[in-house]
Amino acid sequence: MDAHANEGAAALFDFLCLWEEDQEDGCDRSLAEYLARFPRQQAAVADEYLRLTRSATPAQAEENQEVDSIPQAERVGDDRRQVGHYRILGELGAGGQGSVFLAEDQRIRRTVALKLLNGVFVSQAGRARLRREAEALGALAHPAICPVLEAEIEGEIPFLAMPVLKGHDLRQILTSKDPLPPHCPHFKPRTRTELQGVLRFFETAARAMHAAHEAGVVHRDIKPGNIFVLTNGQPMLLDFGLAHDDSEEAETLTQAGDVFG
Repeated sequence: MDAHANEGAAALFDFLCLWEEDQEDGCDRSLAEYLARFPRQQAAVADEYLRLTRSATPAQAEENQEVDSIPQAERVGDDRRQVGHYRILGELGAGGQGSVFLAEDQRIRRTVALKLLNGVFVSQAGRARLRREAEALGALAHPAICPVLEAEIEGEIPFLAMPVLKGHDLRQILTSKDPLPPHCPHFKPRTRTELQGVLRFFETAARAMHAAHEAGVVHRDIKPGNIFVLTNGQPMLLDFGLAHDDSEEAETLTQAGDVFG
């Protein structure tokens, strides 16, 4: 067995041990939390997570059937889901009109975050909104703005493929009662050094927003849930679904009260 296989087997063993401990302690972790623990073995951990949740009690199974929340995706033989050349591994998050899934690009064996419209929102307006996000991200090249890897707008199942980020969003960090992850700035600073770290973090985020504005893109939905804290302590701006450019045409695409996940 080579070193890569040994590493994968060790990570899977550690995941199973953590899963058993969580079950005994009544700790209900999401798939995204497990994936953050094992960033180098995400596909294997996601497969095992889905196997474990499918074999749970009926109540647990109903609660954990995240993949079944995308009715427009095609069912494949092993009861997983397929979107084009992407195999859905599990849900990472959901919003009002869209959901984000961990998926594997089967052409090059790369895991991505796949953003899909919820079935009822696969409309011309929904596609226009997704196109606007893809175009906004495509026009921006900044280390603190999450890029888009691939976009499918006109197909039966529209999607955006983006990198899988390692870390936590700012909302999770601010509301969690757990100790801060080691990579995080101290958002409740007690020393001058901690305060400087927080200021540098938000300065980087603000410069990313400024770069977007300079390119004619306005985010319009900046909030803690859309600011991701990477494992290197740097911010990454997410979710340009409500973004618009400075043209009058773009102003008409999102009406008052629209919310995109």
